[in-house]
Amino acid sequence: FFFKQKTAYEISTRDWSSDVCSSDLVEAQACGRPVVALGRGGALDTVVDGETGVLFAEPTVPSLAAALTRAANTTWDTTRIRRHADTFSRQRFIADIRHVVEDTLSAPAGQRW
Repeated sequence: FFFKQKTAYEISTRDWSSDVCSSDLVEAQACGRPVVALGRGGALDTVVDGETGVLFAEPTVPSLAAALTRAANTTWDTTRIRRHADTFSRQRFIADIRHVVEDTLSAPAGQRW
């Protein structure tokens, strides 16, 4: 974590290219904390650059330093960050799956999606 003026950032330099979704990035956002992450893999799906965190392109010190500076100079909306994390909640997942199953079961026989 990086602290500045009572704001904590989740900082991740991990290459998320092999992960579909990173739970620790979502968990930080669920606490209303912006994320600074290497913009690959699951981070691209879970972090909205400039809204819920900052994504940086290269795993280098200058790239990370620029991202940290950008994050420190951004006014973050913690409510918006939390709401975004809610889109990855278990309740949302169950509701989405239920909707797909209900749509599939209510379709006329032989109809394709």
